[in-house]
Amino acid sequence: MVVFKNRYMVLEMVVGHGLRLADVKITQNDVASAIQESLLVNFGEYGLASSLPSLQVKYVNGGTGICVVRSSRKQYRTIWAAITFVTEIRKLPLVFNLLDLSVQVRVGGQRSSVTQRS
Repeated sequence: MVVFKNRYMVLEMVVGHGLRLADVKITQNDVASAIQESLLVNFGEYGLASSLPSLQVKYVNGGTGICVVRSSRKQYRTIWAAITFVTEIRKLPLVFNLLDLSVQVRVGGQRSSVTQRS
């Protein structure tokens, strides 16, 4: 039996220039394509191809600005670095702030719900 060892990154989307994230609809596909583009630009085709099988955007909430990204244990540092270089999604200037790195999505989800309440 093969066990996939994943890492879940709970991220906060911070919008610049006095804009509100709730006014713009950002989907999981928008976040995933921005991360993939950053992987291609910063790490080339090999970096994109090695990270792509495990990369998945599990959750995006535009109202609170919380996002959960899953990656493999081997590639999470590369994906994290690529997320750091994302500066805009659909011409909206924003940056990502890592709130938590977790082994289980349940633990990361609990921490993101605490962040949403405060």
